[in-house]
Amino acid sequence: MFRILGTFGLGILFLLISPGLRGTVMGGIDGFLAFLDKNSPLSYVGLGVVILAGMMFGVYRAAQPR
Repeated sequence: MFRILGTFGLGILFLLISPGLRGTVMGGIDGFLAFLDKNSPLSYVGLGVVILAGMMFGVYRAAQPR
C-alpha cells in the first residue's frame, strides 16, 4: 500500500511542477468526462464494470502464492 501511495505522490508532485504536462493531463481528463457525459448513462455503467473488473483482477493477483 505504501508503494502505490508513493507512486501516486510522485506523480502528483510531478504534475504540480510541470505546467505543460498538467495542462495535457487536465485536457485529457476533461475530454474523457465530456465523453462520459455525452454517452451517459450507459457509459457510467461501463466504467463501473471496468473498475469492478480491475479491482477483482487486482485482488485475484494479490491472493496468489508467490
